[in-house]
Amino acid sequence: VLNEYPAINLRYWQTGMRRKLGLQRELPEDLDLIRDLLDWMQKHQADFTNTFRDLSDEATWSAESFQNEAFRAWLGRWQARLRQEERPLADCLALMRSVNPAIIPRNHRVEEALAAATERDDLSVLQRLLEALATPFADNETTRPYRSPPPAGGRRYRTFCGT
Repeated sequence: VLNEYPAINLRYWQTGMRRKLGLQRELPEDLDLIRDLLDWMQKHQADFTNTFRDLSDEATWSAESFQNEAFRAWLGRWQARLRQEERPLADCLALMRSVNPAIIPRNHRVEEALAAATERDDLSVLQRLLEALATPFADNETTRPYRSPPPAGGRRYRTFCGT
């Protein structure tokens, strides 16, 4: 049973990653497409959540952060792969928006809310965070401030399942 786990895990991971990229059909080149994007993200320190969410909006494909030559090559491959889905691009992008949250509870925002509550007895910061987290897939005025990753040079967190 343990020997079968890596293949099962890879299959489920690929299915989830396909959905993050708006893909439903399984094709052999998908694994390379996924890994190449993740490699680009790591090399360019691109935010995981924001990158996938940005890919779900055609307007962001021309953003400055996506003008890197390696990314442009990957984007062309991904667009060609999307055409193999044999369904409208709008449907692929809608799938992406349904699985790629606009926001996540980032540690610096949680710390900010905790500090306001404990140090100033101010629960409004927590209330705003909870309001935004109630609709994590919505991209609107309530959630937009929570899209930002922590500031450069900020505290680096290492969290675990129990935190």
